[in-house]
Amino acid sequence: MDQQAYISVGSKGIEGHLPIALFEEAGNEGRKTWIARCPVLALSSQGDTKAEAEEAAKEAIDLFIEDIVARGTLERVLVDELGWLKIAPATGDKSLTAGFIQPFPAETRDLPIHIAA
Repeated sequence: MDQQAYISVGSKGIEGHLPIALFEEAGNEGRKTWIARCPVLALSSQGDTKAEAEEAAKEAIDLFIEDIVARGTLERVLVDELGWLKIAPATGDKSLTAGFIQPFPAETRDLPIHIAA
């Protein structure tokens, strides 16, 4: 089975695993810049190093998710605009209220997230 991106929403906050692709790109004046792209959320960020780009991606993802949750548009944005599937929480897990999945695109790697409630 292919790996899937997921976001779980519950009383303990929001958790998930999202794919990111990291690559180097020529910047201004010949400087190299690292780009981190999260295709399942249509987000990109950058940094001078691979680690900085990954950290910037995590920050951008956290801010994006916090914003759509605060606006009450999490489900609409994920399902209607970004093509995620809404799934029922696992039976017996009373702490979860919603879940969303989407297959990982090729040539990406896993980025765990946790946003406290």
